[in-house]
Amino acid sequence: MSTVNQPPNPQTNYHPVPGGALIMPEQPDILTFPLSKDQFQTLRDGEMSVSRSTRDACIGAFLTGTVGIASIFLTIDWSVAVRQDRHPLPWTLALCIMTGVAFIYGLVESIRMWRTKTESSYSRLIVKLGQYFGG
Repeated sequence: MSTVNQPPNPQTNYHPVPGGALIMPEQPDILTFPLSKDQFQTLRDGEMSVSRSTRDACIGAFLTGTVGIASIFLTIDWSVAVRQDRHPLPWTLALCIMTGVAFIYGLVESIRMWRTKTESSYSRLIVKLGQYFGG
């Protein structure tokens, strides 16, 4: 393996960057790292994966709860259930509360994802790296 020739400037310390023939002036607290397009896509998607899966679970819980509430209201004869001392109202309220909580939590998670994607230091870095990779 051959080494890259050093520029003739004796005042600056130059060093080769691993993985390429790029020569940069030595800078005190900066460590460079080659990043492939695949690694960039992993970095871009990695920040949102937990939020995205939580949001998707909340959407599923909300849709399931909505179907459950609709089936309760469409199938129960409330007057007969009350006369037989079967009280479906507490169960219906519990299902409505859980469905509402899933909706609100999913909405909050969606807003948090949007803010992370548009207004954070993460988004600025991703935009800058995306321009470098042409995307």
